[in-house]
Amino acid sequence: ELKKSKDRLFILYQISRSINSTLELDNILKVILDFSVKISGANRGSVLLLDEKKNVFFIKAAYNLSEKIIRKVTFAKDENTIGWVVKNKKPLYIKDLEKDKRFSKKEETDYKLKQLLMVPIIIEGEVKGVINLDNASFTTDIINLLESFSEQAAVAINNARLYQKIQDSYFEIVKALAQAIEAKDPYTHGHSVRVMEYAVLIAQKLGLPEEEIESLKYAAILHDIGKIGVRGIVLNNPNGLTDEEYDEIKKHPLIGEGIIQPIELLQPIRPLIRHHHEWYNGKGYPDGLSGE
Repeated sequence: ELKKSKDRLFILYQISRSINSTLELDNILKVILDFSVKISGANRGSVLLLDEKKNVFFIKAAYNLSEKIIRKVTFAKDENTIGWVVKNKKPLYIKDLEKDKRFSKKEETDYKLKQLLMVPIIIEGEVKGVINLDNASFTTDIINLLESFSEQAAVAINNARLYQKIQDSYFEIVKALAQAIEAKDPYTHGHSVRVMEYAVLIAQKLGLPEEEIESLKYAAILHDIGKIGVRGIVLNNPNGLTDEEYDEIKKHPLIGEGIIQPIELLQPIRPLIRHHHEWYNGKGYPDGLSGE
């Protein structure tokens, strides 16, 4: 019994290291599902998360499920097996789905289910997610281990969501700053947001990593931040620029880089701010870079 407890603690320690190594929700859900399937021997599995506005659970991570099921299948918060788990806040193991009244025809899919285990992920006292495993014999030890693991999963998911909220709030502040700067130059009103939207679409088409796309978002929104250091009379000159005024305009990438230099989070985008007016033929500014 002591060895069993030690083994269980070691497993939980190992998974804790994995699950707390990232704040990306998709990565966390993948770790949760991989671990759950591995220790349970389930043929299929999924992690469901609650959409609190719709009161519906959606599949957010899946193992051995068709794309059709992942996209289309949802579970109402207060119905059938999900409803039981939400109400009772504890795991539900059904050994014979055909005979259990809690499993209605609504929950049937395009594959045959025999056994089902649902483990709640409880955040702030409410079921906000469910680990869903099927077609395996789940022992009491496995269920207890998954229940303990679900507590770690809940903390990791909550941390990821809080982190995302902070990121979203920070980005909204950055966007507001960019829009305030654009107010100084009415001709470019909305320009930074449009640049961001196009840049993100192109980056996604190119298959760039999410981390790079996130940096690109910030760079696009802030690329003209250096215009705050350019005189308004120059920015709004309707009669064309003198050579001296054009030289002043050309300083804004360097000014922009200088503004974000002290901000640790924005270090990856410094080259993008500095070089957003470089040309392929080397005739851009400030450094006259050329080629790729």
